[in-house]
Amino acid sequence: MPAGAQVYFPGGVDLLFEVTDRLTRFLGILYVPAGTSGSVVNDGFLTGAGVCACLRTNAAGANFMNNTMVPPAIGFSGNTMTYGASPGDHLLFYGVH
Repeated sequence: MPAGAQVYFPGGVDLLFEVTDRLTRFLGILYVPAGTSGSVVNDGFLTGAGVCACLRTNAAGANFMNNTMVPPAIGFSGNTMTYGASPGDHLLFYGVH
Protein backbone atom coordinates (compact mmCIF):
# COMPACT_ATOMS: atom_id res chain seq x y z
CA MET A 1 0.00 0.00 0.00
CA PRO A 2 1.42 3.42 -0.93
CA ALA A 3 2.03 5.97 1.82
CA GLY A 4 -0.02 9.19 1.91
CA ALA A 5 -3.63 10.30 1.67
CA GLN A 6 -5.85 8.85 -1.03
CA VAL A 7 -9.53 9.56 -1.75
CA TYR A 8 -11.65 7.05 -3.61
CA PHE A 9 -15.01 7.28 -5.36
CA PRO A 10 -17.85 5.62 -3.43
CA GLY A 11 -17.32 1.88 -3.55
CA GLY A 12 -13.62 2.20 -2.79
CA VAL A 13 -12.31 0.90 -6.13
CA ASP A 14 -11.56 3.90 -8.34
CA LEU A 15 -9.07 6.49 -7.08
CA LEU A 16 -10.40 10.09 -7.15
CA PHE A 17 -7.16 11.82 -6.10
CA GLU A 18 -4.17 11.40 -3.85
CA VAL A 19 -1.83 13.66 -1.95
CA THR A 20 0.59 14.02 -4.89
CA ASP A 21 -2.12 15.38 -7.23
CA ARG A 22 -2.16 19.11 -7.87
CA LEU A 23 -5.54 20.60 -6.96
CA THR A 24 -6.56 24.19 -7.66
CA ARG A 25 -7.19 26.40 -4.63
CA PHE A 26 -9.44 29.44 -5.07
CA LEU A 27 -8.10 32.63 -3.45
CA GLY A 28 -10.55 35.37 -4.48
CA ILE A 29 -12.61 37.39 -6.96
CA LEU A 30 -11.87 40.90 -8.19
CA TYR A 31 -14.12 43.25 -10.16
CA VAL A 32 -12.07 45.20 -12.75
CA PRO A 33 -13.79 48.19 -14.43
CA ALA A 34 -13.01 48.92 -18.08
CA GLY A 35 -9.68 50.68 -18.63
CA THR A 36 -8.34 49.82 -15.17
CA SER A 37 -5.03 48.10 -14.46
CA GLY A 38 -3.56 47.12 -11.12
CA SER A 39 -2.40 44.30 -8.90
CA VAL A 40 -3.46 41.93 -6.13
CA VAL A 41 -1.06 40.96 -3.34
CA ASN A 42 -1.86 37.63 -1.67
CA ASP A 43 0.63 35.35 0.10
CA GLY A 44 -1.46 32.42 -1.17
CA PHE A 45 0.25 32.90 -4.55
CA LEU A 46 3.46 31.66 -2.92
CA THR A 47 1.93 28.20 -2.38
CA GLY A 48 1.66 27.16 -6.05
CA ALA A 49 1.44 28.33 -9.64
CA GLY A 50 -0.94 31.28 -10.06
CA VAL A 51 -4.07 30.82 -12.19
CA CYS A 52 -6.75 33.31 -13.21
CA ALA A 53 -10.05 33.00 -15.08
CA CYS A 54 -11.71 36.07 -16.56
CA LEU A 55 -15.44 36.71 -17.01
CA ARG A 56 -16.72 39.72 -18.95
CA THR A 57 -19.55 41.45 -17.06
CA ASN A 58 -20.75 44.26 -19.36
CA ALA A 59 -22.16 42.86 -22.56
CA ALA A 60 -23.59 46.35 -23.28
CA GLY A 61 -26.63 44.77 -24.91
CA ALA A 62 -24.53 43.14 -27.62
CA ASN A 63 -25.28 39.53 -28.53
CA PHE A 64 -22.26 39.29 -30.83
CA MET A 65 -18.51 39.43 -30.38
CA ASN A 66 -17.14 42.93 -29.92
CA ASN A 67 -14.02 44.59 -28.50
CA THR A 68 -15.29 44.43 -24.89
CA MET A 69 -14.59 40.69 -24.95
CA VAL A 70 -10.81 41.23 -24.85
CA PRO A 71 -9.59 40.03 -21.43
CA PRO A 72 -6.92 41.89 -19.47
CA ALA A 73 -3.33 40.65 -19.60
CA ILE A 74 -2.56 38.70 -16.41
CA GLY A 75 0.87 38.09 -14.83
CA PHE A 76 2.19 36.50 -11.64
CA SER A 77 5.38 37.27 -9.74
CA GLY A 78 5.98 36.12 -6.18
CA ASN A 79 2.91 36.98 -4.10
CA THR A 80 1.51 39.45 -6.68
CA MET A 81 -0.90 39.09 -9.59
CA THR A 82 -0.94 42.01 -12.03
CA TYR A 83 -3.65 42.77 -14.58
CA GLY A 84 -3.66 45.17 -17.50
CA ALA A 85 -6.36 47.48 -18.80
CA SER A 86 -9.17 45.99 -20.88
CA PRO A 87 -11.96 47.66 -22.91
CA GLY A 88 -14.71 45.92 -20.90
CA ASP A 89 -15.61 45.31 -17.25
CA HIS A 90 -14.43 41.90 -16.00
CA LEU A 91 -14.45 39.64 -12.98
CA LEU A 92 -11.15 37.91 -12.23
CA PHE A 93 -11.32 34.60 -10.37
CA TYR A 94 -7.81 33.85 -9.09
CA GLY A 95 -6.05 31.11 -7.20
CA VAL A 96 -3.16 28.65 -7.29
CA HIS A 97 -2.67 25.23 -8.82
